[in-house]
Amino acid sequence: MDKKKTVGGTSARTHVSQADICCGLQALGLQSGDLVVTHSSLSSFGYVERGAAAVVDALLETVGTAGTLIMPSHTGLGKYDFGAYDPTKTPVRKTIGAIPDAFWRRPGVRRGNYPPRHPWAAKGPLALPLIEYSEGHPVAAGHCLDILVAVADLGGYVLLLGCMNRNNTSMHSAQVTAFNELEDACKPRREFLRSSPKRPEDFDAVDQPLRHADAVQIAHIGDAVIQLMRSRDLFDVVKKMYISHYRNAGGNESILEDIPDPDGIRSRYDRLMQTLKHR
Repeated sequence: MDKKKTVGGTSARTHVSQADICCGLQALGLQSGDLVVTHSSLSSFGYVERGAAAVVDALLETVGTAGTLIMPSHTGLGKYDFGAYDPTKTPVRKTIGAIPDAFWRRPGVRRGNYPPRHPWAAKGPLALPLIEYSEGHPVAAGHCLDILVAVADLGGYVLLLGCMNRNNTSMHSAQVTAFNELEDACKPRREFLRSSPKRPEDFDAVDQPLRHADAVQIAHIGDAVIQLMRSRDLFDVVKKMYISHYRNAGGNESILEDIPDPDGIRSRYDRLMQTLKHR
């Protein structure tokens, strides 16, 4: 990895290779066979040789054929804009980034046919059952028992490549899981870490509790700050935050209706877990 150099008074960006990324991920603790949800920022690394393709290759090389890599493949379409979505053509929205947009186009990657606004893409042994589960998850059920809850229950990881917890979609699922479990509720969405008016950085409030719980590994690859955490550890930290800081703070009333057919959704989720945990 070439460090920054000053040329003519201008600081050039760090040059990063696929090998650098692989070494950094392995040093952080990611290994063959892991299940990992990845959020990313290509520009955060500096200059990456071969761009997004190199990052995707490094991730796939690190988890190997026994591992499963998942990335958001969210679009700019409306929640129910079914007719406009084509999983083989519709790009991810710009805020999701170049790495996920390169990933879903790879041979062997399963990209969800549904829902049109928030599909996921995955490659590996667990890709098909997890994406099929996500496709069958009702839009109205929101983050309750969604694909990210499944990742947590399967011992998977969250990997942040040059981005922060404000970009971590598992934060949505962790909050609604904590609320529903503790309040015996069945809401599709419950974000107690959101301020009013909401700010993008609100979810970064989990950073310090994660570090105090020794639940996150942090390193640098090029200029990018890399964070790796077990998804279940993230869920547990968010649950403790709710108990200690938010549960008795008021404002727990929700304008959201309960999810439709909660028993059916729970039954379908339990069948998925029984199938995948016995693989």
